[in-house]
Amino acid sequence: MELLEGYRVAGLPVVHVRHETVEAGSPFHPNRPGVAFKPAAAPADDEPVVTERGGGAFLGSDLESRLQAAGVERPVLVGFTTDRRVSTAARIASALGFDPYVVDDATVAFDRELDGTRYVAEQTHRVALAQLSGAAATVVEAATLLAALERRT
Repeated sequence: MELLEGYRVAGLPVVHVRHETVEAGSPFHPNRPGVAFKPAAAPADDEPVVTERGGGAFLGSDLESRLQAAGVERPVLVGFTTDRRVSTAARIASALGFDPYVVDDATVAFDRELDGTRYVAEQTHRVALAQLSGAAATVVEAATLLAALERRT
């Protein structure tokens, strides 16, 4: 969570995205504990939260206008999961004219299966990053962004 703290200390805008579903049995239903932010990534009181309901963080939300109002051209994308939510956000951000970063070591994927073949999480993660790199996003390490933040001050 050094990256989150680095952005806060630098006074840069931070917007959190929470995935919610309307399906009563889903762990991401608003009344279920799975929808809660992890304590280390919880929004500060002044940080907005955008609700994403399955179509991507930019669809049906005010995320685009929030980023534009804050002058953000290169949003930094982190979180779950590299191959789904993060990838979708990066692709939509790029299509909207943003130039997003996807942080390799601040995103994660899970094992996936197709036609009886299991793809382990790290493989899924790396392939998702490879598909984004140079096409819809710049893939970076958190340390690279932290170093850039330090050079700003």
